[in-house]
Amino acid sequence: MKVAKSPTRRCGRFSTARWAPTVATALGLASQYVSDANSPYMETILKVLLKIPEPLRIYHLVPIGYAKAEIAAPPRRTLDEIMHYETYDMSKFRDEDELSGFVKTRTLQGGYGRKGGAQGEP
Repeated sequence: MKVAKSPTRRCGRFSTARWAPTVATALGLASQYVSDANSPYMETILKVLLKIPEPLRIYHLVPIGYAKAEIAAPPRRTLDEIMHYETYDMSKFRDEDELSGFVKTRTLQGGYGRKGGAQGEP
């Protein structure tokens, strides 16, 4: 079986993967974009698990379903904290210590969403 290559089809897949989480959320569902779905290792596992025949390829994977628990929105900085008008506002400049504190408390790397806070701290 030969599959025609079409730039339009590739665009369509990207658009679906891009908007699926938004649509899922609007319907009260949860979703998670899987970024390495087309790596050779992951693609092989998924093709076997989902019985996807050759020559079909997996480019994007967006599982959709019901969340086990309420999903908290990620923390957001206010626009006033990040917007600069006309020139750079030095009052918004953050030194290394402030950046480190931000990473440790308000990002996924630092433990946002984990029980016990950043790196197991209470």
